[in-house]
Amino acid sequence: MRVGYVVLYVNDVEACLRFWIDKVGMVERRRIAAGTFTIARVGFADQDFSFELVPLEMMKENPDGLDLATPSIAFEVADL
Repeated sequence: MRVGYVVLYVNDVEACLRFWIDKVGMVERRRIAAGTFTIARVGFADQDFSFELVPLEMMKENPDGLDLATPSIAFEVADL
């Protein structure tokens, strides 16, 4: 088991994306549309780990009661 990515709930995906790329040196891994929202994933080019940037506005009707101040962690496993 290993950490695949960490979800960060953000106010502005594009601004956060620019920060991680321009200031920290990460690369954009992917970008997907979720209705009217954009979710982006960034990480270092030589590492598998990444951050997924999810708009807070998209989560405003959060049915699971997630604490959006705390990042969500996605694990990757070879076999459940």
